[in-house]
Amino acid sequence: MDKMKKVKIYESEIKRAVRRKLMENILSENSATTDEMKDRTAAVKELTAAQKELAQVQQDLVDGMNEEFEMKDTYSRKNYRQSPRERDIESVFGQYSEEIPPSVLRYMRKNPEKIVKRLYDIYGQQMFDYISPNLPDNPQYEVSIEDIVRENLRK
Repeated sequence: MDKMKKVKIYESEIKRAVRRKLMENILSENSATTDEMKDRTAAVKELTAAQKELAQVQQDLVDGMNEEFEMKDTYSRKNYRQSPRERDIESVFGQYSEEIPPSVLRYMRKNPEKIVKRLYDIYGQQMFDYISPNLPDNPQYEVSIEDIVRENLRK
């Protein structure tokens, strides 16, 4: 075999050769890059349009949520007709009355016993401090603790 000739290559020459090769690659790719740039520009336009459409859908959902948000299997606010009792129950919530879903009002109207029992479970004997000062002196409103305990034991 032939002996290989030793050549000294300086660092500056290597840098120059690398730069030259890079520039050649860039120039040869430049024609292909123009087509790619057109494709990229078109893709960016499509993505921008899709993003605007998505933003509009999100805004529509947010706007519609205020009017149409309901719990599952409930009455639509559009088709909901409030009974007088439900109107009275709604007034219990004060300034938040318009935010109460129709299904909650209907549940409270149909299940007052459960509501009162749950309030008693939460507040206990303290509940009577809130009720008794407002009750008129009428025997039909008198409630004893023993009656409540007896009633709860039966169930």
